[in-house]
Amino acid sequence: MRSKSASVESLESRLLLAVAHQPTGPLTGKIVYTVGGHGIAADYPGTGAWATQRGDNNGIVEDFGNQDQLTYYVNYLFNAGATIVPLRPVGNQPNEVVLDNNSAVFTGTWTSSKVQPYFGTGNDAVGFKTAQASASETATAKYTPSIPKTGFYPVYAWASDGADRLPDQTYRITYSGGSIEVKVNHQRVGKGWVYLGTYYMEKGQHGFVEVSNKSTHSGVAVADAIRFGNGMGDIDRGAGKSGLPREDEATLYWIIKMAGVGTPKSVYYGTNSNDRNATVSAPARYAAYMNNEAVGAATDRVFLSFHTNAGSGNDRGTLGLLNGNNNPDTATPHQLEWATMVATEVSHDLVSEGTKVENPWANNTTLTLDRSDIEFGEINNLTIGSEFDATIVEVGYHDNVQDAQDLLDPTVRNWVGRAAYQATVKYFNKFASNVAVSLLPEPAQNVRAIADTSGNITVSWGTPASDSAGGQSATGYIVQTSTTGLGFDEGRAVSGGSTTSLKISGLSANQVYYFRVIATNAGGNALPSEVVAARPRSGGTKQVLIVNGFDRLDRFEDQVQTGPLSTGGITESWFRVRQRFNNSRDYVSLVAEAVEAFGP
Repeated sequence: MRSKSASVESLESRLLLAVAHQPTGPLTGKIVYTVGGHGIAADYPGTGAWATQRGDNNGIVEDFGNQDQLTYYVNYLFNAGATIVPLRPVGNQPNEVVLDNNSAVFTGTWTSSKVQPYFGTGNDAVGFKTAQASASETATAKYTPSIPKTGFYPVYAWASDGADRLPDQTYRITYSGGSIEVKVNHQRVGKGWVYLGTYYMEKGQHGFVEVSNKSTHSGVAVADAIRFGNGMGDIDRGAGKSGLPREDEATLYWIIKMAGVGTPKSVYYGTNSNDRNATVSAPARYAAYMNNEAVGAATDRVFLSFHTNAGSGNDRGTLGLLNGNNNPDTATPHQLEWATMVATEVSHDLVSEGTKVENPWANNTTLTLDRSDIEFGEINNLTIGSEFDATIVEVGYHDNVQDAQDLLDPTVRNWVGRAAYQATVKYFNKFASNVAVSLLPEPAQNVRAIADTSGNITVSWGTPASDSAGGQSATGYIVQTSTTGLGFDEGRAVSGGSTTSLKISGLSANQVYYFRVIATNAGGNALPSEVVAARPRSGGTKQVLIVNGFDRLDRFEDQVQTGPLSTGGITESWFRVRQRFNNSRDYVSLVAEAVEAFGP
């Protein structure tokens, strides 16, 4: 067995991944419907004025904190192989480009169809196309956006589901630095935006998404629409638009914009007569609409909504919510178990972090709640129809100063996302078939890159940390390379959890290279390490040592946002817990650019 100390390996013994794929893990083939509750909503019918559904408590507005939490959860789900259907947008990208088939380039044989539902509205709706599956790629649909501003863009696909669809439809996303394939089972899910990951896209027409007919199964590939980014809210209920990014609006408005031709309004409105009532049950309603319950078991998919709580101001800790006290038919089949799993995992993991949490987490003995006065509309089985289990996790109490301070810490929000993902794996392990409790590792530590005098760069790292709340040990690594420090290639595979370095040769002497390391195991891929940089050199070329000493990640660097709140539409300020705005962990790219610009 190799020592855990750094060992130099030649490039030839490591494989450059020709095409990267979404990581595979215990959630591969599983569908997770997820949402961050609330969001700014219009008074409609009424004045049409926009306001949040919750006020500012200790710097937290629940409407927005829930969406922040959703994003942390999605990051883990994607790296464990899940098919993710967010009923509220992921991340923060106020720009958007939505491409229908009239903006795509098709190769091979495709058949046009307007069998409803399909993406689009009114005269802009152009229908979808299908291509017969092939063991080798013989047909593609290419969607090339004109990206308005360089940045990180969540990417989504829209295609109708059906028994003749492919269980492994391939979406190939090309972004700044590399390419990745993501597979979606459109026999089981469709008729709305399915998340394909978040990627660094440069301004202009450099990146694209291709739908491929390559498959190991019979059936048809479906090409309908691709979305890049979330956009700004553009619905006007009579008093103007919200003025906020679409991810900050209530999930109802995201659903309205993605509902296709042939989708009845009742699918997301139900019998409600106004927006603020409709948005409560809209996520579960639309998830059930997107879900093809006729294919696969109900326990191959699950629904989770994030909220925070309010009480007397003295209450603390985590709760999982369920129905059934008043009407047993309102509880999904395993709702108690699902609620218990999520709340227990979040509570246990945060408590186990001890003083790493600014205010050590409350270790409550009661972790679920089934209220006697109401049934929770967002997880009501009368809406879901036993198609999947659903729960709400009340992560903490935003009206309690200690909980609120913790919830404003991006490290805590990340731990909550990790815990919720781990609970999701354990749910499928208990109720689905052939799912092991394999948990992706923690990020690689102490990454560094050093250039020798022969033009090589050696990237080294430390093995991931391990504790009772974190993931399992790494069994390998992927070393990714970039020329920008933002968009990374498919990477080079390194086998063995105790191998902690890779020597890379054949690099240009006129280029600064950036590297990051991803730990891997049967659970999937860890979140990436911080970014390091080096430039190949030869002979006695002078060296510059760049040390990234900024590892602070706490609530004091949170992003400040302003807007109208529920208290009469008064403009106030609150905090957003978005890690990239707090500590992006890639500042070395800025320093390296400055050093490079200065010259040898």
